[in-house]
Amino acid sequence: MPGPGLQLPRPFRSAWKNDETFKLNLIPRPSDAPQVHASGPDPDRILVVGTGAVVGWGVSSHDLAFSGQLARQLSEITARGVDVDVITEHGLTASATLRKITDLRLWRYDAIIISVGTAEALRLDSTARWSNTMSALIADVAEQASATTQMIVFGIPPVGSMGPFGDKFGRQSDRLAKKFDAITEEICAQDPRISFRSLPEKGSPVQLREIAPRDLYRMLAGSVAAQLAPKLERSCADNAQISEWGAHYRRGKPQNEDQRQAALTAMNILQLQPSERLDRITRLAQQMFSTEVAAITLMDGDRQVFKSVVGFDDVVIPREYSFCNETIKHEAPTVFRDMGAMKMFGKNPLVHAGPKARFYAGYPIESPDGYRIGAVCVIDSKPRPEGDLDLVGLRDLAMAVQKEMFGTAVPSYHI
Repeated sequence: MPGPGLQLPRPFRSAWKNDETFKLNLIPRPSDAPQVHASGPDPDRILVVGTGAVVGWGVSSHDLAFSGQLARQLSEITARGVDVDVITEHGLTASATLRKITDLRLWRYDAIIISVGTAEALRLDSTARWSNTMSALIADVAEQASATTQMIVFGIPPVGSMGPFGDKFGRQSDRLAKKFDAITEEICAQDPRISFRSLPEKGSPVQLREIAPRDLYRMLAGSVAAQLAPKLERSCADNAQISEWGAHYRRGKPQNEDQRQAALTAMNILQLQPSERLDRITRLAQQMFSTEVAAITLMDGDRQVFKSVVGFDDVVIPREYSFCNETIKHEAPTVFRDMGAMKMFGKNPLVHAGPKARFYAGYPIESPDGYRIGAVCVIDSKPRPEGDLDLVGLRDLAMAVQKEMFGTAVPSYHI
């Protein structure tokens, strides 16, 4: 039965916490957009949420932290792309995590990785409280997730030797953390989609700190990728059998238009001045595909706005004539090799008049919370009935656009 937490004088606990907060504020941590991507086709989507090792202490970007290392190493195993959304914060508790993931549409993710408990162990919460909070968190995640979503819950890393009272209070926190881990492991065992994972231990906490942060994240990500990859392969097979419940299938369906428009509006990017960085991406797309036109577009109400374009003079066209409007209906790339021969474009003036567009390839760009707000596209007046297209490269360009746009979104916007 869960017992009471270890009791220490409140002034000592407060002093310890304040000292550690001061020290941690001096350590670098990622400040860039909370998304990372690994190149490849048919990407898996992962959510990393919590505190501790997933925050990225000691490095300046998520690409160098655990999430970036995981994306690359998982992609190497699966030969698919990987998109990782990151929600991390120092001191994030299990109850705060539960509030943050509310309405996050967890069914979109192929895998969810949770790391919580450090704050609760440091403040010496009771085991009864931990049991109740973690049960609620894991139950909520399991309910929101898709039938094929895989989940990994990290154990609590050692916190001993922290602060001026580390030897005394740190050891007590570590003993309590082990009790928390035992409770968490028991909760996770109730759902076959959920795995509990004790964080790798390499000697004492002091020895762990002697490992360079980037190396530590690479080690942890490598072991998690090896564990997760075969489960994602099975999930892909499951998606074919229970497609209406699978994460990959569900996120590829057309999205609610009101919610999609609200996501675009919240980013506050429509009225921003032209960006040379976006223009460079557009020119690169034109060069990669040897097309007359390349563009970055946004679907705003009944119009398509060209956020960046080369080879075409208009900056706004009616959405009913937009090729990219077809692209945002799906998660995958959209290719029309000869639009002149397609009935759906029989009355489109961009095909049968004006530029007489024939070939089109586009990849959707998303808001931070996963709504498809527009596309990166290339267009040409000559059909391309045959030949390979670098759709992975097109996706990479779309990810570069997202990274640039996320940096200009309103500061209060989070996934």
